[in-house]
Amino acid sequence: MQTDYNTCEGLRAILEKETPILIAQIRALYRELDKKFHLQGAKVPITFGFDTDSLGSYNQNGHGQKEHFHFSLFFIGYAVKNPLSKEDRMDLYKHEYAHYMRYNMPIPKQYQWQPGIHGSAWKYCCSLVGAAPTPHYKAGEALMNHNYEKTLRNPIHDKTVTIRDQHRREQEYKRTQNVILKYKKAAEQ
Repeated sequence: MQTDYNTCEGLRAILEKETPILIAQIRALYRELDKKFHLQGAKVPITFGFDTDSLGSYNQNGHGQKEHFHFSLFFIGYAVKNPLSKEDRMDLYKHEYAHYMRYNMPIPKQYQWQPGIHGSAWKYCCSLVGAAPTPHYKAGEALMNHNYEKTLRNPIHDKTVTIRDQHRREQEYKRTQNVILKYKKAAEQ
């Protein structure tokens, strides 16, 4: 029997109380990475939700959204029945930071041969931060030694990844269809 997370108001309240601790952990990691790569990921807003189909995401400005990291409390919260291990949680944070890096630092040409949000540029960023270069979460991947050189040379073998990336972009586009943009007139001088 699956849990209906929408009826677990008590659990939601407990998980929301965990957000200051989680933000502190994420910002501490991102400050270390910022210092190493001369970026400003620790300043990017962090939001939390109760997503059941996505662990986390990095969203750029555009499509009616402001830049932010987003994480599901149902996966990273401590009060859930089967929370992610510390290693998997840190790997998730690094995974999303690699997406941030992909858009905020120059990527050498030799790592731009495979398109997609989980393409070669993202894999290159994963190799820099030590994240598992897998497009989607697999339990225990954070504990494995990854052969980044091999990963950077090989295309994604899971043919559904590009379909899932396309599906995600389509979903983002549909969400933005109902966004109303408001323009302000420039002050007359």
